[in-house]
Amino acid sequence: MHTGYDKLFGKIQPLEPPAGLGERIVQSIHEERLVLSIKRRLVLFTLGLAASLVVLVFSFMSFRSGVVSSGFADFFSLLFSDFRVVTYYWQNYILSLLESLPIFSLAIFLAAIFSVLELVKLTARDAKEILRPAHLIHNHN
Repeated sequence: MHTGYDKLFGKIQPLEPPAGLGERIVQSIHEERLVLSIKRRLVLFTLGLAASLVVLVFSFMSFRSGVVSSGFADFFSLLFSDFRVVTYYWQNYILSLLESLPIFSLAIFLAAIFSVLELVKLTARDAKEILRPAHLIHNHN
């Protein structure tokens, strides 16, 4: 009885994997690793963006209070309230504006704006990569 099965299964040729199957498997694994890497970066950029937004709000509040306490707002308002005096004493006016400008809080505020914009760009780039089909992610990078 076993001889019949041996004859039957002996005539069946073993299946060969399709050509290029190993390369496609390796490419698929590579694409999955790439997508995982992009997802990790997306999470990090999103957390960084949230932190930068918090820093932006506090730096703006600090800059605003610095503008009020340094007298910059008062000097700046002269431009609109008494323009004739400003044009007559324009050199002294500009020096007064520059001396009263809260430089440190302005620098922090501008750095926060820059970091928010940069993180928005990076987050949008990675979000776009995640939404792209996997075969296009590999070909794009």
